[in-house]
Amino acid sequence: MARLFDDVALDVLNVDVAAVTAVPLTLACWFYTNDVAAANQGLINVVDKDVTNHGVRLLVATGVAGEPIRALATAGAAVGTADSTTGASVNTWHHAAGVFTSATSRTAYIDGGSAATETTSATPAGLDRTSIGALTDSTPSNYMSGRIAEAGIWSAALSAAEVLMLARGVNPQRTQSQSLVGYWPLFGNGSPEPNYGGDPALNLTLTGTVQADHAPRVMIPFAWLGGW
Repeated sequence: MARLFDDVALDVLNVDVAAVTAVPLTLACWFYTNDVAAANQGLINVVDKDVTNHGVRLLVATGVAGEPIRALATAGAAVGTADSTTGASVNTWHHAAGVFTSATSRTAYIDGGSAATETTSATPAGLDRTSIGALTDSTPSNYMSGRIAEAGIWSAALSAAEVLMLARGVNPQRTQSQSLVGYWPLFGNGSPEPNYGGDPALNLTLTGTVQADHAPRVMIPFAWLGGW
């Protein structure tokens, strides 16, 4: 299952705890946008909730030609932006990932490929909020229009091969599990949304959203290797 986000109703999931506070880190999820006219739809963000310009963000850069996936690091005036070389289609499930290897390297992926790396130096500080479905800094914006599922945050830079595995349906709990700090399947059947990555301090509070179908097949964490 997944959660359906309404950008007009300002739906979002968040908690005033940072899942990660420094690089390396990885943000990844499945998503399905139903309106590419809704600009810059937030997928996963870890930000300083008291300002507008410090955080790490994974978003669909709708409103940009081709609707690429964007891995964005902001640190005051320093902004590092990596856009995947291909982008999202409306009403289609895609996998998105942003790998933040260092303060001078971040890579955006869509569907396990189309990778692009950008190297501006940016070191966000004061991170104290984790959110899914919007950018919830001091001036919330970039609300998602559509569905999100299988969101994960790692305190490590996943390799290109590991990102591809996620895009092929490997469960986040089977990908560098020792570094998985946040995992929210987004089943959509309860509140708060529990963190299956471990720390209950990262259970997410809901503002809106409803349960919705999730089309891509994602392997259960300890599936029999002979099938789904």
